[in-house]
Amino acid sequence: MRISAIDVGNIIKTLDEFDNTNTFIMREIPQTILESKKLPFAQITFLGNSPFDYASNFKRGELSESQIDIYVKDNKIGEKLTNSVEKALKNSDFEVYFTDFDTNYEYDFQVLRFRVRRYQIIKVRL
Repeated sequence: MRISAIDVGNIIKTLDEFDNTNTFIMREIPQTILESKKLPFAQITFLGNSPFDYASNFKRGELSESQIDIYVKDNKIGEKLTNSVEKALKNSDFEVYFTDFDTNYEYDFQVLRFRVRRYQIIKVRL
Protein backbone atom coordinates (compact mmCIF):
# COMPACT_ATOMS: atom_id res chain seq x y z
CA MET A 1 0.00 0.00 0.00
CA ARG A 2 1.58 3.26 -1.07
CA ILE A 3 -0.78 5.68 0.69
CA SER A 4 0.47 5.86 4.25
CA ALA A 5 -2.56 7.80 5.57
CA ILE A 6 -4.68 4.64 5.57
CA ASP A 7 -2.12 2.76 7.65
CA VAL A 8 -1.69 5.71 10.02
CA GLY A 9 -5.47 5.93 10.45
CA ASN A 10 -5.66 2.25 11.33
CA ILE A 11 -2.92 2.73 13.93
CA ILE A 12 -4.78 5.70 15.45
CA LYS A 13 -7.97 3.61 15.63
CA THR A 14 -6.15 1.08 17.86
CA LEU A 15 -6.03 3.71 20.62
CA ASP A 16 -8.87 3.54 23.16
CA GLU A 17 -10.10 7.04 22.38
CA PHE A 18 -10.63 6.48 18.63
CA ASP A 19 -12.81 4.35 16.37
CA ASN A 20 -14.59 4.64 13.00
CA THR A 21 -16.95 7.33 14.29
CA ASN A 22 -14.29 9.87 15.27
CA THR A 23 -11.38 9.11 12.93
CA PHE A 24 -11.51 10.71 9.49
CA ILE A 25 -8.98 9.31 7.02
CA MET A 26 -8.43 11.41 3.89
CA ARG A 27 -11.79 13.17 4.22
CA GLU A 28 -13.26 16.31 5.70
CA ILE A 29 -14.51 16.42 9.28
CA PRO A 30 -18.33 16.59 9.13
CA GLN A 31 -19.79 19.90 10.29
CA THR A 32 -22.03 18.05 12.75
CA ILE A 33 -18.95 16.68 14.55
CA LEU A 34 -17.37 20.15 14.74
CA GLU A 35 -20.55 21.74 16.08
CA SER A 36 -21.35 18.98 18.58
CA LYS A 37 -17.81 19.23 20.00
CA LYS A 38 -17.62 15.51 20.72
CA LEU A 39 -13.95 15.23 21.56
CA PRO A 40 -11.45 13.83 20.82
CA PHE A 41 -11.51 13.23 17.08
CA ALA A 42 -8.78 12.82 14.50
CA GLN A 43 -8.23 13.74 10.87
CA ILE A 44 -5.49 12.01 8.87
CA THR A 45 -4.29 13.64 5.66
CA PHE A 46 -1.99 12.15 3.02
CA LEU A 47 0.88 14.54 2.21
CA GLY A 48 2.33 12.57 -0.68
CA ASN A 49 5.22 10.36 -1.62
CA SER A 50 8.75 11.56 -2.23
CA PRO A 51 10.54 10.87 -5.50
CA PHE A 52 11.52 7.27 -5.96
CA ASP A 53 14.80 5.87 -4.68
CA TYR A 54 16.48 3.90 -7.46
CA ALA A 55 18.95 1.03 -7.16
CA SER A 56 20.36 -0.72 -10.23
CA ASN A 57 17.96 1.25 -12.39
CA PHE A 58 14.87 -0.13 -10.58
CA LYS A 59 12.49 1.69 -8.27
CA ARG A 60 13.54 0.60 -4.80
CA GLY A 61 11.41 2.68 -2.46
CA GLU A 62 9.96 6.01 -1.46
CA LEU A 63 9.15 8.15 1.59
CA SER A 64 5.44 8.39 2.24
CA GLU A 65 4.21 11.21 4.47
CA SER A 66 0.97 11.90 6.35
CA GLN A 67 -0.36 14.39 8.85
CA ILE A 68 -2.43 13.57 11.93
CA ASP A 69 -4.59 16.34 13.44
CA ILE A 70 -6.13 15.41 16.79
CA TYR A 71 -8.71 17.77 18.25
CA VAL A 72 -8.92 17.84 22.05
CA LYS A 73 -10.48 19.97 24.76
CA ASP A 74 -7.37 21.09 26.63
CA ASN A 75 -3.61 20.75 26.97
CA LYS A 76 -3.83 18.03 29.64
CA ILE A 77 -5.73 15.66 27.36
CA GLY A 78 -3.44 16.66 24.48
CA GLU A 79 -0.35 15.70 26.46
CA LYS A 80 -1.85 12.31 27.34
CA LEU A 81 -2.74 11.63 23.71
CA THR A 82 0.70 12.78 22.53
CA ASN A 83 2.27 10.02 24.59
CA SER A 84 -0.25 7.43 23.37
CA VAL A 85 0.15 8.35 19.69
CA GLU A 86 3.95 8.43 19.85
CA LYS A 87 3.99 5.05 21.58
CA ALA A 88 1.66 3.50 18.97
CA LEU A 89 3.69 4.93 16.08
CA LYS A 90 6.98 3.85 17.67
CA ASN A 91 5.87 0.23 17.30
CA SER A 92 5.26 0.72 13.57
CA ASP A 93 7.44 1.75 10.64
CA PHE A 94 6.47 5.42 11.03
CA GLU A 95 8.75 8.19 12.21
CA VAL A 96 7.33 11.35 13.79
CA TYR A 97 9.33 14.26 12.37
CA PHE A 98 7.16 17.22 13.37
CA THR A 99 4.76 17.96 16.23
CA ASP A 100 2.78 21.07 17.00
CA PHE A 101 0.10 22.10 19.47
CA ASP A 102 -2.22 24.86 18.28
CA THR A 103 -5.61 26.40 19.05
CA ASN A 104 -8.63 26.42 16.76
CA TYR A 105 -10.31 29.63 17.92
CA GLU A 106 -13.41 29.17 15.77
CA TYR A 107 -14.51 26.05 17.67
CA ASP A 108 -12.39 26.49 20.82
CA PHE A 109 -10.40 23.25 20.35
CA GLN A 110 -6.79 22.45 20.93
CA VAL A 111 -5.24 20.82 17.86
CA LEU A 112 -2.40 18.35 18.28
CA ARG A 113 -0.56 17.94 14.97
CA PHE A 114 1.88 15.20 13.97
CA ARG A 115 3.66 14.76 10.67
CA VAL A 116 4.85 11.23 10.12
CA ARG A 117 6.73 9.41 7.40
CA ARG A 118 7.95 5.96 6.55
CA TYR A 119 10.26 4.51 3.98
CA GLN A 120 8.38 2.02 1.81
CA ILE A 121 10.07 -0.55 -0.31
CA ILE A 122 8.23 -0.90 -3.60
CA LYS A 123 7.61 -4.50 -4.50
CA VAL A 124 7.75 -5.02 -8.22
CA ARG A 125 5.66 -7.91 -9.48
CA LEU A 126 6.71 -9.43 -12.76
